[in-house]
Amino acid sequence: MGRALHDFAWGLRFHPEVAVRRGVLIALSAIGEGLPPAVLVQELHDALAPLQEWLRAAALEESDLGCQQLAIACHALFGDKVRRELQHGADDDDARMAGGGGALTFVGAIPGGVRFM
Repeated sequence: MGRALHDFAWGLRFHPEVAVRRGVLIALSAIGEGLPPAVLVQELHDALAPLQEWLRAAALEESDLGCQQLAIACHALFGDKVRRELQHGADDDDARMAGGGGALTFVGAIPGGVRFM
């Protein structure tokens, strides 16, 4: 269900109305808050890199302050979940991540926000 909500919200991320963009960020936050780290990474593995990129851009370039703040919070939420899952995988010799290429890291800093990894 997390993937379905992501896919629905993702298509509306550039909507011209602020209320819709805020709704997208709230939906993404609900996904990040509601899914355990392992499920989040499993369901959204291929979407995490574009999600990180868009959240950082929204935090820096969004014209609405509320959307900027939601993007920063959402980026922090997803970053925390991804880091927790990566740490869990590193602590568990039997854990295996599908894919590769570094797509599972939320890195960088948002000016005025929080530094990640």
